[in-house]
Amino acid sequence: MLFSSVLQKLYDNLASDEIVIILDWKMKLLSLLYRESMEAFFAKRGISLCGALVARKKTQLEIESESSSVSSIDVKFFDFVGDHTKEDSPTTASIAEGLFQTITTMEEYKNIKSYYLYTDGAGCFSGTEFALWLSGLASTTGMRCIRHHVSESGGGKTTLDCHFSYLMNHLLKAVKEGQGSLNITDSSSALRALCHDGGLPSSYSFKLPSILT
Repeated sequence: MLFSSVLQKLYDNLASDEIVIILDWKMKLLSLLYRESMEAFFAKRGISLCGALVARKKTQLEIESESSSVSSIDVKFFDFVGDHTKEDSPTTASIAEGLFQTITTMEEYKNIKSYYLYTDGAGCFSGTEFALWLSGLASTTGMRCIRHHVSESGGGKTTLDCHFSYLMNHLLKAVKEGQGSLNITDSSSALRALCHDGGLPSSYSFKLPSILT
């Protein structure tokens, strides 16, 4: 069964106190400059970006108030940027913990008690360290992991990948409109560019703590 079909079936049967989380590392961002020399281009180092999609079932009140809505699922995106961050299990677990700390303060997630986690088969998601972190998360957040689904290599394309594409277009637009004031050279400037013009709809952006970079 295709990964998208698995997700759709889960969305259709999602309970009101459950959420779906898709977590993934994007390929490293290269610096973006309004005007760039060849020397600067070939000397680039990457800026790490980890993204999360969080999906929940809308309440009946939300559905009734959104007469034009075609979906009963609310989707939000959370992006974390860092300077040359290691994409390993401890870093990934820390990012995921930061995600949970964020969503537990948001009104729409106040009744959430459990979650389904979807990742690809990268070592940072499928290793023992990450599994141990998942098992201990319930005691700190009150949220229980119902299932951690690891997709097959190349078979896990989701809406999060579409979000990454929109995000790159947004960054390019920010640099162009900034005309030098929004050059992206590190995680701090990347965060400013992500927030340019209000940022992408239904998206939240954060900088990773320096301890993780």
